[in-house]
Amino acid sequence: MDLKGSIVFNISNEKLDFVEIENNLHIKPTRIMEKDQFINDYKECKVSSDRWSYKIKIEDSVDLCNDLLKFLEIFSPHLNYIKKLSLENENVSIDFYISSLYGQMGFTLNKKIIKKLLVFELPLNFHILSFGDVKE
Repeated sequence: MDLKGSIVFNISNEKLDFVEIENNLHIKPTRIMEKDQFINDYKECKVSSDRWSYKIKIEDSVDLCNDLLKFLEIFSPHLNYIKKLSLENENVSIDFYISSLYGQMGFTLNKKIIKKLLVFELPLNFHILSFGDVKE
């Protein structure tokens, strides 16, 4: 299907203890941002709260459910801590970014994924970008 994108585990709050999060999840974040830090080099926009995130890239995926399942398995051993984080912080979520050259795309979240997501009790946000280059 030639889909690309990323899956990101996000935690944000007014003040985060980045070291505590990393020590409890046993995962090195791919990005940490502190409140009022500029989002990019253009210095036009600041982060409104502390953010801790872990991101994996998806390249030429043929099975988005499998990609998501592998991502969730990374965090499964730390489920109790994730639930604690979600109660204590303003946002703990998973963002799924997908892009494709197809004009239209769709996918199904199978039962296994839905059951796994229910255990995590976290929001899953989809961000889909289609370039619409496919011709009939």
